[in-house]
Amino acid sequence: MQKFVYPAVVYHDEDTNTYVMTIDDLYIAGEGDSVEEAHENVQNSLCRYIEGTIKYNLDFVEPTKFEDVRKKYPKNLVMLVECNVDENKKVVKK
Repeated sequence: MQKFVYPAVVYHDEDTNTYVMTIDDLYIAGEGDSVEEAHENVQNSLCRYIEGTIKYNLDFVEPTKFEDVRKKYPKNLVMLVECNVDENKKVVKK
């Protein structure tokens, strides 16, 4: 199984009381009423990106190192988001 892991930055929108999580390397975002919901939504977007990249035989964008993202956004929560691909090149979420 191949694992793709990218750091994501969490933002809290105080006006709407929602959370937004972004994977800056891929220009992917997800939002939700909780951090967990935002994480799940951005993970779904990451898996769709991985599926499309495999399907169309495109090059993968390498993730920025977690520590580099943490240093860039010291006031934000930074989390890892992952997507797994099995030996048949099918996305498997865990």
